[in-house]
Amino acid sequence: MSEFKELELEINDFGDELVEERVRAILAKINGIHTARITQTGVHIIYNPLGITLDEIIRTMLQSGFKIDYQQPGIHELKTNQETRKPGKDAEPK
Repeated sequence: MSEFKELELEINDFGDELVEERVRAILAKINGIHTARITQTGVHIIYNPLGITLDEIIRTMLQSGFKIDYQQPGIHELKTNQETRKPGKDAEPK
């Protein structure tokens, strides 16, 4: 079972189609990112901390000229059958 982390980035001046495409292109080049989903205010990222760290993602975005307003790390577990769930005492095994 691999452990993935979750990151929500709010990016200043987000919403422009060109900015969204630029964010997608930058994130596509980063090894260790499992998924990146564009939201209304930024991007939701699930990444493998064995492939890249939170600091490296933040640094890459800042060095690319983005101003990040908010970040919220979390944890996901990816089961061997590729089913993702959040860990917790309420989670039932499947």
